[in-house]
Amino acid sequence: MKYINLYSYNFNNSLVILLGCFKTCAKLQNILKIMQKRSEKRMAICQLNFTNQKYLIKLRIFGELKIAWRYKAHKLLYSYYITYN
Repeated sequence: MKYINLYSYNFNNSLVILLGCFKTCAKLQNILKIMQKRSEKRMAICQLNFTNQKYLIKLRIFGELKIAWRYKAHKLLYSYYITYN
């Protein structure tokens, strides 16, 4: 297994890696589109929560790639955890 590890934290019993910060939702949507293309349509949204101006989007690609985004106080955090078997 190979890990991209910049900063990690627990998210619903899964490990995700913090990669960067995005200031706009448009940027988040662009990243999402890019990831969907790269995953060859194997990506599916598993969870979407809206609470107190904060939302989490979690995606999985057959257990190989887990992606989570957090939006709070106009700050977007783009996170993912990837493994190679």
